[in-house]
Amino acid sequence: MIERIILEEEKDKPPDCLTDCLVVDGQGSFFAVSDRWYDAGWQFTNSIQSLSELSKLLNIDNATQFEYEKLIRQFRYKVTPYYLSLIDWLDAADPIRKQCIPDLKEMDYHVVGQTDPLWEEEDMQVPGLVHRYPDRVLAIVTNICAMYCRHCTRKRKWYEEQAHTTKKEMALMVKYVKETPQVREVIVSGGDPLTMSLENLDWFLGELRLIPHVEVLRIGSRIPVVLPMAITEELVHMLAKHRPLWLNTQFNHPREITPQSADACDKLIRAGIPVSNQSVLLRGVNDSVDVMKELCYKLQKIMVRPYYLFQCDPVVGVEHLRTNVWKGIEIIENMRGHMGGLCIPTFVVDAPGGGGKIPLQPFYLLSMSDNEVILRNHEGLIINYHNPRTNDSGKQKISTGTLQSFFYKSTQPSESNILRLKRRASKSYYNEEMPKLLKIGLTYDLKSDYLKKGYTEEEAAEFDNEDTINAMEKTITSLGYKVQRIGNIDSLLMQLNKNNTWDMVFNICEGIRGRNREAQVPAVLEAYNISYTFSDPLTLSLCLDKAAAKKYLKAFDIPMARSFLVRSIESLSNSDRDLQEMGLPVFVKPVYEGSSKGIDGNSIVYDTDMLKGQCAVLFKKYKQPLLIEEFLPGREYTVGIVGNGKESECIGVLEIILCDKAEKNVYSYMNKKYCEELIDYVLVEDKAIVEEATCLALKVYNSLECKDAARVDLRADENGKLHFLEVNPLPGLNPVTSDLPILCSKIGISYRELIKKILGSALQRISLQSIYMKDIIHESCNSI
Repeated sequence: MIERIILEEEKDKPPDCLTDCLVVDGQGSFFAVSDRWYDAGWQFTNSIQSLSELSKLLNIDNATQFEYEKLIRQFRYKVTPYYLSLIDWLDAADPIRKQCIPDLKEMDYHVVGQTDPLWEEEDMQVPGLVHRYPDRVLAIVTNICAMYCRHCTRKRKWYEEQAHTTKKEMALMVKYVKETPQVREVIVSGGDPLTMSLENLDWFLGELRLIPHVEVLRIGSRIPVVLPMAITEELVHMLAKHRPLWLNTQFNHPREITPQSADACDKLIRAGIPVSNQSVLLRGVNDSVDVMKELCYKLQKIMVRPYYLFQCDPVVGVEHLRTNVWKGIEIIENMRGHMGGLCIPTFVVDAPGGGGKIPLQPFYLLSMSDNEVILRNHEGLIINYHNPRTNDSGKQKISTGTLQSFFYKSTQPSESNILRLKRRASKSYYNEEMPKLLKIGLTYDLKSDYLKKGYTEEEAAEFDNEDTINAMEKTITSLGYKVQRIGNIDSLLMQLNKNNTWDMVFNICEGIRGRNREAQVPAVLEAYNISYTFSDPLTLSLCLDKAAAKKYLKAFDIPMARSFLVRSIESLSNSDRDLQEMGLPVFVKPVYEGSSKGIDGNSIVYDTDMLKGQCAVLFKKYKQPLLIEEFLPGREYTVGIVGNGKESECIGVLEIILCDKAEKNVYSYMNKKYCEELIDYVLVEDKAIVEEATCLALKVYNSLECKDAARVDLRADENGKLHFLEVNPLPGLNPVTSDLPILCSKIGISYRELIKKILGSALQRISLQSIYMKDIIHESCNSI
């Protein structure tokens, strides 16, 4: 519970809002400070943005703290003390709180949402400058905000280093605008441009104002709402120099209209800068007629025009705040006719894929003919309205005769959009030859192919069965992609020689020869500039060579069992000192095999004679160096991870429990082969173990720069401390017998969802979008 602290001088009168009584310092403590509260610099510096501050605000327990840490690592947060003070902390569903305080529901971003749903990056002519509509451009001049709204459409910018655009970069924007005479308006946005220095913003606006064909400037800023004390006379005076200049802000709830925010808007309006409001429709914030009515009445009262009501964009991490589109239409329906027109915003959907703003209104136009129009008013009254004649000849204004053909004519692209359609058509993934569905190639090693060539069952152990490939093909197709089976590296090379290509390759090839065998297919694909799933050649080679991976991870202080490498029986005798320091028993395995090949009940050795014997067997059979490790007697776990870099996440931890009939103490080749009978996979629920395993696995995953998904194996020592064993950057994907799908099934993630996560991670990484192309755009491109 947060206790409100009333300033001494305010005790005799109730404050207009909590800004007069609540102050937060850098550590999240609450105390009264009257002399700094209205200082914008103090507010900005003392913004709440750390995990410890969030923990105090929400009373987060230790068990949940890890989840919030992961959340704010993905999606940063920052709230000014002023805006924080508007929250009613007695209400867990407070609408102000929903906009600024991180919610664990934001982590459902792998299934729904896009990083750049409006395709702003695709319409950038120079870095930061979006040209989508013919007569105006959008200049993104910073990724810094006074507050990071949880529904922000540019959450992708939060991953970048926080910085304002340099003068050199802004000069490139100015140059483009100068050279594009059809641009008459420049919209300056971010981040929040009002967080920039006055000098730099003044310079940029001034340079734009010098361009003869730029008639209007517009600034998008939420500063009047979240940090109104930053709207100073000095700032307003500077902005007024560049009129005609408009400012669009974003009030989403009537409680955001305080004496301070009203005063900020009043300063701008008195300086001749019109202020308009662009609300975002948010679930639990303003998705009711009563709230929107109150908001728009209050906006009119402070002379801020309700301009747009935006449908919340399908951004990653925002699905819990989005409403049904019908909700917006319903709100406008109940405002129209019941409020003055100046109080009613236009409800707009900003169409994904760069489709632009599409206004949606209740259905007032019921039908249309040459002679009359049938309309419905706000009360439901049906009205016949006669079409006028346009001239004495009696020719009607609309000659098509039907409403349907009228709409059809309205949907044709205008001539002003031809250049943009041509430019988008020239994109590598948006051209006339491209099918409507992304074409995904599937590379794999089929076990039966190798068995036919004379390879043994164990030699082909890492390869996939037909049921795995069938499941993958069926699942990827169900997700809306066109799938083409490629097969192994030989088949891939044959296809490439025939000039076949794919938008992306879903690669699970293990390879057959050498310690770099898993890297061979990705290396070929890179040579042909074809994108693919999972890790790159360097990571794949490093992970397969267990000794090299350990040597590399040592620099990252990863806890691992002590080990040494032997390359021959003769060199084993030179390792007495290593063996003496390590002590017995030890564990022996081939250094670059997978699927537990070379591991059985004899892998744990208890004396030097047994060690020499086991090494002799393995050298003869596998003809590669051996890794001798300190034996860890504790429990064994495998951790599933999906994503990339800061976006990677642990999806769960499984314990590997051997049944009575299994080979003891080892996750051996035979135990793994007959896992359905010999292994129990148990989802770990002990929060301490899960947290330790997750932190260690993620550190390994990111240190090795794994991509899209992997499985990290861990084992505990005699004290229960977890140690790294190995990582599989090409995890098995059999829906029934592979560890990662088994893990997903234990936590309620379907096989389809798992494949979708992997594909989504890869597509995001390579900047492709799994969006169905609209027929009208393709037809328009083909007609150009």
